[in-house]
Amino acid sequence: MLPGEGDQVRLPPPPRARTAPGQKDPLAARVGELGRNAGKAAATWVFDGNAPEEAYRRVLDAPEPAAIGPRTGYDQDDLARDLGLEPGDPVLQDAAPAYADAFAGGFWEVELAAREHTS
Repeated sequence: MLPGEGDQVRLPPPPRARTAPGQKDPLAARVGELGRNAGKAAATWVFDGNAPEEAYRRVLDAPEPAAIGPRTGYDQDDLARDLGLEPGDPVLQDAAPAYADAFAGGFWEVELAAREHTS
């Protein structure tokens, strides 16, 4: 009961469905998919199929690009929208770093291509 607001009772949001042992959380799977796809898309911007040898070598020395944040044009509110969550949902505290990790994995697939090309 909340004083001053009549006879209202506020209940906490229902707990997220638990997954059985060995099953992947559907939200975590979606976060990983979104991150990997974005990372792979970013990687395609590096090589267009006609890249000179120097471009491949630059990739091997390049810093990892940001995956999420103001500089990328994709922030936590965008991730929330893509996951069907409300902005500020506490789940985003874990989802945003997981997205960034998956993005990095997808992006650095291009590093493997550069290594293969230059070796």
